[in-house]
Amino acid sequence: MRASLPCGAVALALVLIGAMVGASGLRAPQKPDDLARARVDLARRIYGQTEEQLKNLPAVGAEGDRLSQTFAELALWSRRWMEAEHDLDGARASRVTALEAHLKRLKSWEDVGVELIRGEASSLTQLALDKLSYDRLGAEYELSRLKIGD
Repeated sequence: MRASLPCGAVALALVLIGAMVGASGLRAPQKPDDLARARVDLARRIYGQTEEQLKNLPAVGAEGDRLSQTFAELALWSRRWMEAEHDLDGARASRVTALEAHLKRLKSWEDVGVELIRGEASSLTQLALDKLSYDRLGAEYELSRLKIGD
């Protein structure tokens, strides 16, 4: 015996699917500059919120894992911010400026990390700092290649 759905249920499902498709954003494409500006603003805001999380972490020790996670998020959102700024203005000079700002953000948090682990014996905290240092070195490498025209 075959179970069947009432016609009303099928009609309701089709209406709901139609509403979801309409709400999913099938609209005219936005201009690339508007999208790039929105990405810069959002990346800057997320970076700032992540930075606040790091500032409000309790003393290191048991919080080493959260510190590692927050450093990783800072590096990720700093990079995304840099990339969005580059997308907004693809000129070489703008890319250098965006990379320098990214590098400055990473270096400032790397310095904070050094202070946080001073005297701390946590290998997890050292790992978090090493990952941040890796990202900073990557930014320095990119900036160096960009400046010498490679």
